[in-house]
Amino acid sequence: MIRVCINGAVLEPEGAKVSALDYGFLYGFGLFETLRVYKGKPFALKEHLERMEGAAREIGWDFPWDLRTVREWVSLTIEPFGEVDLRLRLTATPGRGEPIADPSTCREPTLVIIASELPRDFDRRIERGLKVVLFPHPRGSFASRLKSLSYIESVLARSFAREKKAHEALFVNHRGIVTEGATSNVFVILERALLTPPLELELLDGITRKFVISLALEMGLRVREEEFGPDAFHRCEGAFLTNSVMEVAPILSFEGRSLPQSPLVPQLRKAYREMVLSRVGSELPHRGLEFTP
Repeated sequence: MIRVCINGAVLEPEGAKVSALDYGFLYGFGLFETLRVYKGKPFALKEHLERMEGAAREIGWDFPWDLRTVREWVSLTIEPFGEVDLRLRLTATPGRGEPIADPSTCREPTLVIIASELPRDFDRRIERGLKVVLFPHPRGSFASRLKSLSYIESVLARSFAREKKAHEALFVNHRGIVTEGATSNVFVILERALLTPPLELELLDGITRKFVISLALEMGLRVREEEFGPDAFHRCEGAFLTNSVMEVAPILSFEGRSLPQSPLVPQLRKAYREMVLSRVGSELPHRGLEFTP
């Protein structure tokens, strides 16, 4: 089942439409966030909206919705699913404007919320590990750190991964340094320390990435944000990907070569899930009750 909400109106997917003059459609001018709903309760909605607001400022757009409004619309969208796990996508654009590439002409901004059920075996598949390949075209620009609707690089990288019978593709920049996955952040384990590319490489400041770094430090692990190349996968003790839906996903192989499976990865995955369950109860209020954003 899929549910769609556009500016607070819940619609059947087939009838959910935006204008052909919407700047998200015309120019890819807009932003999106994807998060996970656990048993009917979204996790880290506030953090995702804060990131979206920050990205809006970077592109010169005044983000018009407050947390209270978005939470209410999210509640309307996910309520019929009951206590199941969902993928939740928020897509925001400045709305309809003149077809002259000038966002100042836009009126009535658009916020689309799409909720869809995760497969029942989703977590088991992630726990088994993912096959990862290297995308052959370099990445690294201002827009890379934004979750913008101009997502063609990531779509092409994911298509490349599927062609190679893999689950995810990693990007490198023009210097051959690993930056991130098409839809994920990446970590390698060397000498029981977690290495992850620094944000200065113009990669996405992942919400799950932040949580995992914090959890690793609480567990007494060393974490280093530093550059590394693809050769790091040939000498690592393990590696994993993070994003809000798959959480912490072990990398089973890189470029067809099996990787060691560090016990730290399931430990981090377990710690992350425990942290989520401890917090998720306060993420979404019951309908009709007052709450503090």
